[in-house]
Amino acid sequence: MKENKKLIYLDSMATTPVDKRVFEFMTPYFLENYGNADSVDHDMGLRAKEAVKTAKKEISSLVNAFNSEIIFTSGATESINMALKGFVKRLLRIKPSAATEKIKIGVSPVEHKAVLNVLESLNEDNLIELHIFNCDDKGRLYLEEIESYCSKSPHLICVMAVNNETGNIYPVKEISEIAKKHNVKYFCDATQAAGKIPFEFSNWGIDAACISAHKMYGPKGSGALIFNKDFLIDPIIEGGAQQKGFRAGTLNIPGIVGLGKACFYSETEMAEDAKKMIELKTHLKKRLCENIGDIVFTGDDENQISSCLYFAVPGIINKAIIARVRNKLCISTGSACNSGLETPSHVLKAMNLPEEIIEGALRISFMKDTTIEDIDTSANIIAKAVHEMKRLV
Repeated sequence: MKENKKLIYLDSMATTPVDKRVFEFMTPYFLENYGNADSVDHDMGLRAKEAVKTAKKEISSLVNAFNSEIIFTSGATESINMALKGFVKRLLRIKPSAATEKIKIGVSPVEHKAVLNVLESLNEDNLIELHIFNCDDKGRLYLEEIESYCSKSPHLICVMAVNNETGNIYPVKEISEIAKKHNVKYFCDATQAAGKIPFEFSNWGIDAACISAHKMYGPKGSGALIFNKDFLIDPIIEGGAQQKGFRAGTLNIPGIVGLGKACFYSETEMAEDAKKMIELKTHLKKRLCENIGDIVFTGDDENQISSCLYFAVPGIINKAIIARVRNKLCISTGSACNSGLETPSHVLKAMNLPEEIIEGALRISFMKDTTIEDIDTSANIIAKAVHEMKRLV
């Protein structure tokens, strides 16, 4: 899948290329079957409508949801806004006292900024009372704290399935059981989990979740919000009556087809891909330790996705390494959503890690076609940059 052989791409958690098989399924819906799925008075529209139904089946199979629970969006960020703002909007409309009593929402401190910024904005507007959970130095949450908070009858909790920086896997099933026990709604950002690890929306009792195609070899600009009948929201994008009135606008049929096929291939190949990723990750850790020595790996080693490695070399600033390898390697200093911002990782800050670790953190996330040779080359390139920096210190 590499388009530029001069660069080794190791930033799949930021985005992935479109799988050629997925692209082939999408192409006819640009050029031939270009009908509007809501124009069902002719065959062209009916073909588009059938494509949407097929995509829903493929998505629901991957995440174990009902077709009726899926709403198509432009990606995870829109889905998150739709879920959280729509949830608050609905509560304020059906329960006016919520405006004075405050809608209580608890959130993990290591959530993606798309979640945190939405909730902080609602909090600043005095629409909600926001509670931020704690985590330890590996980014693990305290289930007893979540249980204690839920026992106070908040309206909603938000905890992601997989962290987009550390790759930590969170105990979604257990968290959902806690929420259900106390009749609290649970929103789960599954963007980095879908297609990489099993995710059981219905079986685990999750109320709402989001996914994005471009994290699993599908197209950018296509995602979904999944929510059950008990998670009540009002629309935040109004206009036509598309998608049962929850999200107005003409459906992006090629993108929806791409999302569906990305889910299909991810489900089919997930176990095989994970096995390969474990081998790559183990090999990279070994090579980095051999070539650099004083290296610190962050996150929860026992509960991480196999495609991600987050580490730092104490005393070496990550941006200095990036500057030296950027024409050879595609790696990152963390979340793509913070690119260009001169702010340290909020995830690592929440973990209370030393400043030198926060300033030196680098994230490597593997691709389906990453090879052992890529890993060896990348380890050598990174080690060379580190040793050059050490000579300058």
